[in-house]
Amino acid sequence: MYREIQVAIPSYQKKSVFDYYTEDVDCRIGSVVKISFRKQEVIGVVVGDKKSGIDKSKLKPILEIFKSKSFSEQEINFFKFAASYNMASLGGVLKLVMPSLSEFSLLEEDLQDAPIYKVKKLDLSLEQQKASEFILSILKKKKHDVIVLEGVTGSGKTEVYSTAIAKILEQESGQVLVLLPEIMLATQFASRFEDLFGVRPVMWHSEISKKNKKNALRQIFNGSARIVLSARSGLFLPFKDMKLIVVDEEHDLSYKQEDGVIYNARDMAVACGYYLNIPIILSSATPSIETLYNVTIGKYKSVTLESRYSGTNLPKMQIVDMAKAKLARNCWISEELKAKINEYLGKNKQVLLFLNRRGYAPVTLCKSCGHKETCVNCSIFLVAHKKTNKLLCHYCGYSKDIVDECSACHEADSLIHCGPGVERVMDEVKNFWPDISTMIVTKDTVDEDTDQSIISTILDQKVQIIIGTQVLSKGHHFPALDLVGIIDADLGLFGADLRASEKTFQLLTQVSGRAGRESIGEVVVQTYYPDNQILKAISLGKKDEFYQLELESRKQMNMPPFTRLIGLVISGKTESKVHEFVDELATHIKYDTGFTVLGPVAAPVSYLNGRYRYRFLLKSTSGTKLQNFVSQWLSKVEVPSSIRVKIDVDPYSFM
Repeated sequence: MYREIQVAIPSYQKKSVFDYYTEDVDCRIGSVVKISFRKQEVIGVVVGDKKSGIDKSKLKPILEIFKSKSFSEQEINFFKFAASYNMASLGGVLKLVMPSLSEFSLLEEDLQDAPIYKVKKLDLSLEQQKASEFILSILKKKKHDVIVLEGVTGSGKTEVYSTAIAKILEQESGQVLVLLPEIMLATQFASRFEDLFGVRPVMWHSEISKKNKKNALRQIFNGSARIVLSARSGLFLPFKDMKLIVVDEEHDLSYKQEDGVIYNARDMAVACGYYLNIPIILSSATPSIETLYNVTIGKYKSVTLESRYSGTNLPKMQIVDMAKAKLARNCWISEELKAKINEYLGKNKQVLLFLNRRGYAPVTLCKSCGHKETCVNCSIFLVAHKKTNKLLCHYCGYSKDIVDECSACHEADSLIHCGPGVERVMDEVKNFWPDISTMIVTKDTVDEDTDQSIISTILDQKVQIIIGTQVLSKGHHFPALDLVGIIDADLGLFGADLRASEKTFQLLTQVSGRAGRESIGEVVVQTYYPDNQILKAISLGKKDEFYQLELESRKQMNMPPFTRLIGLVISGKTESKVHEFVDELATHIKYDTGFTVLGPVAAPVSYLNGRYRYRFLLKSTSGTKLQNFVSQWLSKVEVPSSIRVKIDVDPYSFM
């Protein structure tokens, strides 16, 4: 007797679920199968039964069932939710779930000599013990709960949630996923977990080698990897027995995937926990507005650490008014900051100079005609990188050599570099402190081969002044780093982004928290707006006041978390065709009291990767199913092959 079933294949195509038949009683929802698809053999997942009554001769059979691996009904339901919520195809989600389908057979190989975990007793402060007991009491219930672990920088949040990990490891089976926003964090975290649990965690992120990915997949698949440290994509790995998910630095924007299936890994982790009926821990010194709001309305539970584990106070903050600093031309370090750098270098302490801008200079300008060097593929200024002698687009990767001639008027020796990047700050540091060891740390310098050496160099105090971007702003613990200098605190303070204030507050709080982890530390903030409420909130330690003001502002503007947003970006290589399609789409909008449609307008970055871009922003009040509205709206038009429609649920980027 045959059954008609639905099989989803890993594909970003809109249609990714197809009908097949099986006569195998072991073939059920969640089974991983081999099928014939468009004259090729591919791997898919059974996602449903179907009773259409279609003749068996019109269907293709299942070729093979991989009986050693299947997904549970709860996992399939989570995959379906992730696809539906993010308005993606189920096949697109499966591309995240099964990253190596072409080599699926390797997962069936047995792993010899599974590692033995030995849990080390954690030395916790009284405050940490109380927080740990609270989390463990929730774990005992063995059901889905979201726990927000909030604590000042250096309060030992990692040690607290490690007690929950230890509880899982004490059981005979069960796996824990710890999500991290930056791959540089993985190195320090892996070492800490190895010290605590006797086994180095399995790591998963975009920079690990193909060989290491294969080994990691095999261990995750068969359950021998009890702890997995991962970037956002790890949420969709083929775990055997997931028991707990920890989202560290849950507020971080890196959890938002902007390509392929567009999703927020933090939010999908919460959804995954619901479908698998397991607890989720969201950890941060600066939780997102949405997370704090969910605590306020009772949706999430919370526990807070208010003191640093070391007993040291949070670093003192000095704000320098740059309008009064009167710096020399092409200088970016104030006299006040120089004095502090000299003071801490004299104490044999390390200094971090923070500037969230890669390269040498953000703009290259012709002093003759005023032309600014711009990317040929994007409406974006090219960033000068002196080390490689290139002008580089940070969006599409286009580059060209730095030359002395303007590309517009061809005037020789007319180009000037405007504004500072980390390389330019390095030049200034070398000028003032020529004998001091220095290092630049940005995402340009970090990969699987370099992150360990960078961390070791800093920990071993082989470098005295570190110049870095946001990759160093969170999670790191450098005992000798006692001074943080923020070169330009005004970056990100202003702009159309509704989260600009929140992002800036989080970033500056996090980077300030790198100072004085084990002794008295200081932070020097350079700004042209010393009375800004964000800087005042950080310097006075009034985090709750800032969040309350931000929530009130969002409420007045009718913005998240009080409403829901979906962004649509319409793009194409011919501007007239994009404009024509956008106008047609706009005619099909049916306005409803529960919806607001803003646009169409040219996107802030109107030309990107050779494509012209227009935006719609849709907003709904709480409880309105915005995804259904968008689906129905888009179904009214046929999208030409030359046009791309990108749907972003709960957008974080508005470019």
